[in-house]
Amino acid sequence: MRLRPGTTADQAITRLEEMLRRVHDASTRSFRSPNAALAMGPNGPSSRLDYLRAIDDLEGQVRNLFVEPELVDELHGDRYWRIHELTHNSPMPDLVIQAEIKRVKHLVNGWIDTLASYQHLAGRAGDVVAVLDTNAFMHDRLFTELPWHEVLGLQRSAVVRLVVLDELDDKGYSGNKRLVR
Repeated sequence: MRLRPGTTADQAITRLEEMLRRVHDASTRSFRSPNAALAMGPNGPSSRLDYLRAIDDLEGQVRNLFVEPELVDELHGDRYWRIHELTHNSPMPDLVIQAEIKRVKHLVNGWIDTLASYQHLAGRAGDVVAVLDTNAFMHDRLFTELPWHEVLGLQRSAVVRLVVLDELDDKGYSGNKRLVR
């Protein structure tokens, strides 16, 4: 999870929290009554439009904050695309939208937690810490072959988050010989 140059973890956390509030507000505004998701706006159910606008805004913020386009891809799960296709005849649109809102909130809260953990590591006086992501283990040279003393200025700690170990484990069992390396 790499921030764009000039963006601090504090700024990213603040923007993500603001966007979560907007997604939450869109969901509560849309679902005040049991049939609110079926209320028609000019282009379909109004809750659908509120949700899609909130996600479009969140996507823009994520693109501005982070280098990795994969984060935007994570916002667009299967339900996201189903929500695009909802009409007033769609069965239980409110359940589909609420489930997707819950998924997005969980995803973004995970990003916020990751950034907060990086802040904690960065705030440690005198320590230089490299937080390795999955790509550090999968691409180019092995991370053990990199000249860490040149890259970091000093040879210090390398941190591997549990989620990275899980991702590597999943890729190891994928059957792809290039990934098993």
